[in-house]
Amino acid sequence: MDNFEIVGELPVEHGSYCLIFHLKNSINDSIGKFGKFYFNPGYYYYFGSAKGSGGLRARIKRHISLEKKKFWHLDYVRTHLIFTAAVFTMQMNLECAWCQKIQENPVFNVSVKGFGASDCSVFCKAHLLRSDFLMDFNEFSKYLKNPDSNNDQLYLFFQENLESTVKSRGKIKF
Repeated sequence: MDNFEIVGELPVEHGSYCLIFHLKNSINDSIGKFGKFYFNPGYYYYFGSAKGSGGLRARIKRHISLEKKKFWHLDYVRTHLIFTAAVFTMQMNLECAWCQKIQENPVFNVSVKGFGASDCSVFCKAHLLRSDFLMDFNEFSKYLKNPDSNNDQLYLFFQENLESTVKSRGKIKF
């Protein structure tokens, strides 16, 4: 792909990420003390940053794993979501800028106000956005690239064997 380096391993460095999931059927689920919410089928884009021990590798692997103690908002709905891909960079604290920029495209909407943004310092509506379809990754990257930076390499990670599966179904344009 033109705008990404596809990687097979996640780095231990800190950085910012967007996880993309697919929800096949609608769900009505409780998110801890946050409340009960309805989720329409579609593609969900979850924005965050990895600052802790183990960096991007630890955070992304935790979010895409199915069995874990529920802590983050995403943990409460994760078992219903199919992991599609992770887009990330080793630049820190870009999740709010990315999330706000991608909302400029009318195909994205906020399903649950405040979802994933309880610690947001710039008052994002949410860090989870929904779209009816999976956006072409090269198109998606245009919203993530910083025009003022020469150091914002984007990386794309698929879970094992996912890349060939997705390619064969024609859902991602390479």
